[in-house]
Amino acid sequence: EVGEPTTLEEAPIGLFLNAYGFLCLKTEYGSNEGRIDAYIVDSGEFFWGTSPQTIANQRKQIVRPVVTASAE
Repeated sequence: EVGEPTTLEEAPIGLFLNAYGFLCLKTEYGSNEGRIDAYIVDSGEFFWGTSPQTIANQRKQIVRPVVTASAE
């Protein structure tokens, strides 16, 4: 099940869809500067979202949380 749009900052830990529909993963980890450790599942690439690739912009990315059966 796909949840309502929210910012990456407010999204729960776990899977989410980015603006292009790619499945991504938000971890509980990040940097002291505020960067969120998130990754694109298919490629393993770090998820920054749209340009510019800054911490502030990453945190503001609109995503849609994916709720799995085990998370209910």
